[in-house]
Amino acid sequence: MATIEEARKLASSLRSDRLIEIRVGTTGDSRPFLVPQSTLERTSPYFTAALRREGFTEGREGVLRFPEDDLSAWEILLAWMTTGEVPELPEVRHSDEDSTEVDERREAAQLLAISCWPLGDAYNIPKFQDELVLQLMAHFQIYGVTKNVLSRTLHLSPVGSKLTKLVLEDAVMGCMSNDDVEAAIDGKNALSEFLRARERHRANDSVFDHRLDLGGHDFAGPYARWTDYVSESPHCHWVYTYVDPDCLSTQPCD
Repeated sequence: MATIEEARKLASSLRSDRLIEIRVGTTGDSRPFLVPQSTLERTSPYFTAALRREGFTEGREGVLRFPEDDLSAWEILLAWMTTGEVPELPEVRHSDEDSTEVDERREAAQLLAISCWPLGDAYNIPKFQDELVLQLMAHFQIYGVTKNVLSRTLHLSPVGSKLTKLVLEDAVMGCMSNDDVEAAIDGKNALSEFLRARERHRANDSVFDHRLDLGGHDFAGPYARWTDYVSESPHCHWVYTYVDPDCLSTQPCD
């Protein structure tokens, strides 16, 4: 929670803040996003350095161009910059709708979140990635992962990352065939990480089942916890609003 002094500094910056043009991609909507410079600088030291007026052309002109980036991923990043939260992935359930269409919508939501991951790597925003990986953890716990999700993850996220770790573990837990897994990891140097996840699951088939639980279980053993997948402690709202309050053993926030 922000202090009164921090709130005053923010209000003061809004009196003289410069709007920076963010231009993403080379196709589609050519209109730039207009973002306060102070928002960008609070997000990452990358933007602070890029926007120095005495340094790069970008800083003097007040324009940042990202022609290779994904426009939809930037929309999610900008929402997070503004609100402090990653938009919640939708809970898409089977009802009277066509089941194939429902599955495609679920997968599309997961793929969008995964497409955001490289922005955190490129612009040094680990808190954004922490929120993404927790959103996906909750979604995978309900719906699992698909071959396309695994392939996209291994294409966009390096082996050893928190996201790759999560997706490979959920591939182990899910119903994906060995052929699909092998096709996805072929040439991606992910085999050893996948085998480690599989061995952990074979030794304890519930090792990954309670990652988002906050109480009611004895986690003294080798169980995976949500804290294993984040670089910093995320906003309290995330884990505590997802979990059934009846399971809580401690208060969520001070």
